[in-house]
Amino acid sequence: MATSETIGLPERLSRALSSFDVARLDPFLSALRDLYADDMTFRDPMQSCRGLDAFIELNRRLAKMAREIRFDVNDTTGDDSRFYLHWVLHMKPKLGPKVAVEGVSRIIARDGRIVEHVDFWDLGELIASPFGGQRLVHTLFRPFV
Repeated sequence: MATSETIGLPERLSRALSSFDVARLDPFLSALRDLYADDMTFRDPMQSCRGLDAFIELNRRLAKMAREIRFDVNDTTGDDSRFYLHWVLHMKPKLGPKVAVEGVSRIIARDGRIVEHVDFWDLGELIASPFGGQRLVHTLFRPFV
């Protein structure tokens, strides 16, 4: 059986994201504490934070907003010091329809811990996805293109 010493950081993060379960949040948060440095930074199109405790709290808030969250990590590229994850977030908010958003995370690590995590995803896709996604956006903006 492989241990965390033999499994690379990209695979360890992929496994942690795949374990995100709003009903059993503590194992996921514990995994984050093992992967990220105390002085890490996070940024995405809606928010940013500095420090592992703030990142943990950000994930707690995300879980509180949802009935269900699932990350499907489709691909990883890079090595333990710099890598990218391609993922799809599936979320059933406590209010509103289910959404799915595709994104990429750019990860930079130092001494085996993640120090920078930047998520790239389309905020428009998040807003439009419950309402027919791209079809709605194309219908709304057809007169302008």
